[in-house]
Amino acid sequence: MANERLVRVSRAETPRDMEETGFTPILRRLSASVPELQVAVFVDEEGECVDYSARIGLFDAKVAGAQIHVLTHTIVDLGSRFLGAPHAYHVVADEREILVRRVSDEYTLVLVCDPPAPLGALNGLVDAAVRELRLEGGIAPPLWEPHRETLKVELRASAGWGYAPTAFSERGHRFELTAVVGRWIDHEDQGSVCFLVRTSSGEETVLVHRAREGRWLRRVEE
Repeated sequence: MANERLVRVSRAETPRDMEETGFTPILRRLSASVPELQVAVFVDEEGECVDYSARIGLFDAKVAGAQIHVLTHTIVDLGSRFLGAPHAYHVVADEREILVRRVSDEYTLVLVCDPPAPLGALNGLVDAAVRELRLEGGIAPPLWEPHRETLKVELRASAGWGYAPTAFSERGHRFELTAVVGRWIDHEDQGSVCFLVRTSSGEETVLVHRAREGRWLRRVEE
């Protein structure tokens, strides 16, 4: 059933109705990394769309961003009284799932997914996208956001490449690598160094090293 459902997921990007910005490649990479992700919309403090990547109708995509932004204000107001300042939340419904990540007090990233949303992959990808959005927009990290690294990579020396991963740890789990299948430079992603690796369980995944930021992230291959 899971494979049948994924086949029905739309993979084509909806033609745009606005000029691309510096945020467009960030949102497009995020959307392309997760088949279930139908909308990634970046909105301002008024709920207006700053930029987006969508596979559904643009009106619905922008309305989703605007309406969820209103909900976010309510959650922030209520949450701040009991929990501290919320920085993210997840809503599950029968047809869609929504993930919301506050980028700052003024900007919010809204994701609309077909269920079930792959939270394990999305969390790391969203963390990376938020960092990129802040860099592109000159947005300072807010004081209320938790500071955490979600991915740690262990390295070895490599005669051909200089270095290569041997294991990685993500959210408390450590994964040994049995092979580095390939390596390339992603010029569309800040010249990041990408490693296609195979874990001891046989899973293949891509570890991306953004040397300029001194960070690693994991990219889900389709």
